[in-house]
Amino acid sequence: MYNTDFIVKYHDIREELLAKINNNSSQEYTETDIQDICSKLYRDELTSVFFAENITDDKIDQGIKEVLQQMFKNPDFNCIINELRLIFLNFMDINFIDSNSNDSKNLDFIIFITLFSDKNFYIMHKCICQQLLLGTIDNVLLTELKKHALESIEN
Repeated sequence: MYNTDFIVKYHDIREELLAKINNNSSQEYTETDIQDICSKLYRDELTSVFFAENITDDKIDQGIKEVLQQMFKNPDFNCIINELRLIFLNFMDINFIDSNSNDSKNLDFIIFITLFSDKNFYIMHKCICQQLLLGTIDNVLLTELKKHALESIEN
């Protein structure tokens, strides 16, 4: 279902390389080169955690659905999803969605999928690993996930 042993590195590599080019005037790579390379690495790492062959492999979709079920067992994670739902509804200027409707479930899934985006996956992976291995997620990590998820919704 999900490879909790996998170490996600794309974000740290991107940050390290961007810092290097910002501190060094003789650059072998441009910021665009680094973004392109790390985007490819992100996709490779995303496929790896789901034991998938490529980014379009059905194992990713199925794995996300299975992980979603496990993550929703965590009440603190649920609180974050609820907060993000309200912010998303306000951002999209939607007045009301019945919490038992398919629209609500679809919105939750969309929010959950954004947590697998390039900007959030490195944090989400840590949360998933903690939830699957320990049955709980560190509050500092959840706060960081929420912060980055909010930035994704607002941008």
